[in-house]
Amino acid sequence: MTIRLAILVLLVTILSGGEQQELGDRLSSTDKTVAMPALFELARRGPPSSNREIEIVRMRLADPEPNIRVAAASAAASLHDDGAVPQLINAMRESSGQGSDAFRAALATIAGGDRGGDSPEAWSAWHDNIITSTMGSCSKVRIAVLDKNFDAARSALHPLLMQRSGRDKIVDLLEELGNGDDPRLVALAREGLAAIDTAYARVALANINRTLPEGVLSAADAAAAVVDQVGGQPSRPGAIRRGAPPPEERSFFSKMFSVGFIMIGAAALLYGGWVAGRNWLLLKEKAKEGTQRFRRGTQRFTRSMTSTIKRKK
Repeated sequence: MTIRLAILVLLVTILSGGEQQELGDRLSSTDKTVAMPALFELARRGPPSSNREIEIVRMRLADPEPNIRVAAASAAASLHDDGAVPQLINAMRESSGQGSDAFRAALATIAGGDRGGDSPEAWSAWHDNIITSTMGSCSKVRIAVLDKNFDAARSALHPLLMQRSGRDKIVDLLEELGNGDDPRLVALAREGLAAIDTAYARVALANINRTLPEGVLSAADAAAAVVDQVGGQPSRPGAIRRGAPPPEERSFFSKMFSVGFIMIGAAALLYGGWVAGRNWLLLKEKAKEGTQRFRRGTQRFTRSMTSTIKRKK
């Protein structure tokens, strides 16, 4: 009966899945009982994420409800969204106690270490330095491109790809390089975006692959292969060309398969819990029955010994 019920719940969930709200809609809900679980769901899921989800999380960091801000901080940290650093610093500045600790923890996760302690001003100074340094490095890449010095551009870009912060600025640079007609720069941009692999980078890479002529993309693949042969950074032009669809492009059946898998797991857990509970009750009854038998046997033995002693007297 329990298995039938689980299957029925699974079928109802799959059939009604098309009517369920998308995660982005729940994240932006004005009902905090809807928005907060959605934020924690996004935090548990982690990357990759869509641009819309990231923008909503950043917006939620300024929500008037403190618990919503804390949940949004958890989601931003899970997504490693360095673009949310200014909002996290502002939220930390306007909070105290556990809320402030949550924003500090999120900042430390994104930054790869505690760069500012419990001081919003220290975090702000660190972030300003990161942005200034990143913009300076991006300028070096642009200058090398203007000088048509491809090797210098590649060398200047490499340390940028290792950064954990300021990556939105780097994505802007790579998208700029990838929208030209130089196959080597297109190959460099695509490799860089694939290496960063944030939501913004995935969208930028998809835009390049969608808008550039096939001839330029083919030439970029050939240029990447030549770089491999002369000892450059390994590239996978075929995989970069295909890419993975952004999360928002997942099909309805793909989503329903995920929901179905979760429901099957939940049903299995419920059934396992029911079986364990039933077995525990049976063991409890048997233990009780055994105790009663022991008591009755002890009482019979006591009466028998008493009777024997009386007869001997």
